[in-house]
Amino acid sequence: MSLTIELLKTQVVAYEIEHNKRPTSLNDLQTENYVKSVTCPDGTSLTLNGDEITRDE
Repeated sequence: MSLTIELLKTQVVAYEIEHNKRPTSLNDLQTENYVKSVTCPDGTSLTLNGDEITRDE
């Protein structure tokens, strides 16, 4: 698993703790300044699907 995905998973937990709810998408993390980007360094987009973060292939 990539470091980007691991970082995003950690930030999902931080968001949950601070907002008492899960983000509806990774864009919530970006909008709330938890992360700068929701893509991999190679430009691959990522998506929050329930409890999983997946690469958009």
